[in-house]
Amino acid sequence: MPIPSDAIVVALIVNVLGLIGVFVKAAFDSKTARRAADEQQSKLTAIKHQVQNSHKTNLRDDLDEHGEKIDTLVTTVALLASKVETLVDQASSTRRDIGGIREDIRDIRKRDDDAVIEHRSLWDAIRNR
Repeated sequence: MPIPSDAIVVALIVNVLGLIGVFVKAAFDSKTARRAADEQQSKLTAIKHQVQNSHKTNLRDDLDEHGEKIDTLVTTVALLASKVETLVDQASSTRRDIGGIREDIRDIRKRDDDAVIEHRSLWDAIRNR
């Protein structure tokens, strides 16, 4: 099995760290959007209470439409939060995989170094005969 070059290992680590950064930012943005959606839902409830059955305009219909949009937004944000959780779990798994790969590479390098030492020892013994 060919040994990956240091550049490939470094590129792999940099890419994984970049992905982890993206996942963390997405998780943070998801929480912020959820807070904003919860705040909007509470404001909407207060407005609906004040305009219900006391106005002859279609304001209540407008509010109902906005409530549906907020419900859709809350549902979408909840789905995104779930997906972000999955991505964070996958990033953790990837980090563990990279740790295992690095350990394998260390083992391969150690065996290679041992083989070189043994080869030199044999070569020196052959030359000194």
